[in-house]
Amino acid sequence: MRIFIARIKKGLKNAEIAAQRAFSAPFMSARQQSPYDTIARKWLALAERRRAHLIELRDSGRWKRYYGKGDLADELLVLERACRRLAEVAGPEPEPEAAAA
Repeated sequence: MRIFIARIKKGLKNAEIAAQRAFSAPFMSARQQSPYDTIARKWLALAERRRAHLIELRDSGRWKRYYGKGDLADELLVLERACRRLAEVAGPEPEPEAAAA
């Protein structure tokens, strides 16, 4: 009976160690670059250009020719959300590789 209890305690200790190791390690590995990241970055650049254009319209007062009072604000909010989402999808900018000397 003692041997049986000793094995159970040893098994529990091993299980605790395994659980500590599993939960101390990061759950996901670092994000890998994808061939689609460049496409997402191009869409992000397009959305940012569009947002800059709408801000220019707003600042210059020309927005009145193209938008109603609430329409411009709504469009800017939509573009802000789109830029945030595309930035998440595109991931961080790749680090430039050192130029070969």
